[in-house]
Amino acid sequence: MGQCAVPLARPAAPGKLALAGLAPSAPLRVDVLPGQVGVQRLAADLARTGLPPGWARLAPYDLDRPALDALAAGALGDARTSGGWSVVVESGDDQQAERFLQHVAVADPSRPTPCEVVLHYTGAAATPYPASPADPVDSALERLSRGRPALRESLLAAGRALPERELSGIIQESRNLDELTARLAARLLQGVPPHVLPVLGLAARLGYGHRRFGSFDGVVENCPDAPWWTELRGGWWLVDPVWRPGVIAACRGGRRADIALLGHLVGELVDDGAVDAAIELCLDASCRGLASDLLAGLGPGLVLAGQPRAVLRWLRQLPWTVRVRHRALARQARAAIRAELTQSTPTQPQAPLARAPEPPVRRPAGPVRNPPTLQARLLGPVDVLVCGNRVEHWHGRKGSLLLAYLLLHRSGRPVGRDVLATALWPDTAPAVSRNRLHVTLHTLRADLQTAAPVPAVVFGDHGYAFNPELDIWLDTEEFEQAATRAEQADHDRDIEAALAACQEAIRVYRGDLLVDNPYDDWTLLPREQYRVQMLDVLGRAAQLAFDAGLYADSVEAGQRLLAIDFCREDTHRLLMRAHARLGRPHLAARQFELCSRQLRRELDMPPARETVELYSKIRARAVT
Repeated sequence: MGQCAVPLARPAAPGKLALAGLAPSAPLRVDVLPGQVGVQRLAADLARTGLPPGWARLAPYDLDRPALDALAAGALGDARTSGGWSVVVESGDDQQAERFLQHVAVADPSRPTPCEVVLHYTGAAATPYPASPADPVDSALERLSRGRPALRESLLAAGRALPERELSGIIQESRNLDELTARLAARLLQGVPPHVLPVLGLAARLGYGHRRFGSFDGVVENCPDAPWWTELRGGWWLVDPVWRPGVIAACRGGRRADIALLGHLVGELVDDGAVDAAIELCLDASCRGLASDLLAGLGPGLVLAGQPRAVLRWLRQLPWTVRVRHRALARQARAAIRAELTQSTPTQPQAPLARAPEPPVRRPAGPVRNPPTLQARLLGPVDVLVCGNRVEHWHGRKGSLLLAYLLLHRSGRPVGRDVLATALWPDTAPAVSRNRLHVTLHTLRADLQTAAPVPAVVFGDHGYAFNPELDIWLDTEEFEQAATRAEQADHDRDIEAALAACQEAIRVYRGDLLVDNPYDDWTLLPREQYRVQMLDVLGRAAQLAFDAGLYADSVEAGQRLLAIDFCREDTHRLLMRAHARLGRPHLAARQFELCSRQLRRELDMPPARETVELYSKIRARAVT
């Protein structure tokens, strides 16, 4: 989680913050401007004083309890110590920082109380940096940087790559800080491959990056010494907030972002569990249509997961013509907030806020089995159980269809993102289909978690697969195994075992594969394969039962076969013989009439001579 990654220590960096007197009982809260305190220097100073830091950069959408809980856990996890420690909070909202620290206080009661350092970013003026009145360049730099040591150092670092005269001109001609950083960034990016610029622009909008995101391939390598990078632990890097507007402008990010590139990055963020960052990025990049699509697909799940305030914040940023599409979502979010406020306990104002209501989870009476199980029936209507609890509701049909695709293509290797997107949306542009895929994946995971809080579908090795700890039972596999056993037993002339296997296969086959989704292209071939296999099973069961003298069972299996394929003349003859053996020649005659009528209607042909001769023998009571 990039928001909790600690900056790599730089003891000699500018922007020192006085830590004298810092203690668990004496927190440090300072109002600063971005670039006034060097975060890498602060990380080094805290570690040197024996207070290794945890870190949290609070985003504007971190408004709800689950988000603050996750950040508190991330800050605790990065401060690896059993002794004294500290937590640094960067936020533009004092109340948000206080709420977060309440969550930190109860996240791990076994840990000692941390020393708190809150960097509250404000618009107040910083302490003036001593400048020489005789030096107009230095005076202009002082005016633009407003006395922020870390910012001043990064601006001068950018200037070292330029001729002194050019740097002086840029500083003196810039009217404000954003213009200065934009001109410096544009100059430093000369010679960078053009395809890198929109990627860098998106990185600046997001504020973070990591090499595990394929969208950012090469973006750091092409400008490794740029002054806007702050390296963090865990392979993360931060785009300095002071430089973000300038970098975006230099990358021509003021215009509408590249939809395909943005869609790919949004997909990676959703895969990584950073749905909130994905929606915020879309809004910041002025792609409100994509943000609206994400909210339509993921919004209800986010509200159920306890983030109604963030959802309402995003909805307010949509144009009113788009917002009307989400009236139901807004009502759901407001109702969740009211329910949360009703459940709060005003008698304990200092206690941390309780976790938001979770969606109802139907758990078995005993503990969840180990390993967790997923049972899926795809033959007939989709029916899924996780740890013995049924998934009662699907948010749209695509979620269950995506689950079915993953189940039917389990081969030990993940299924690629593009393969899934093409299969489910074959006639849609790649960028749009990938976005729809990520929305569908998120809702699928949310639907499965209403049955049991077990991660089922995971992302790795550039594709999607099932949690390896999950014990999966699939009716199509059970059906195929039973059909294979029946064929083998029939070959071995073990009629009893063959009949038992046929009955098992018939029991499992509740209907055609994914019968509720009859028109999706990728389902057509496997549906027909299972239907043909079922016809073979029914035909074998009818013949085996007849050979064993179980004529009523033979009739039952034959009728089920003819309900699927009513032109199977050999099955009509078998039923005529079975009726005759049961002493019901009138039913045998009716079967012949039904066969004749179906053949003429469907194939415009009469019954075969063998069928007519059998009918004549039955009428003459000559069938044995």
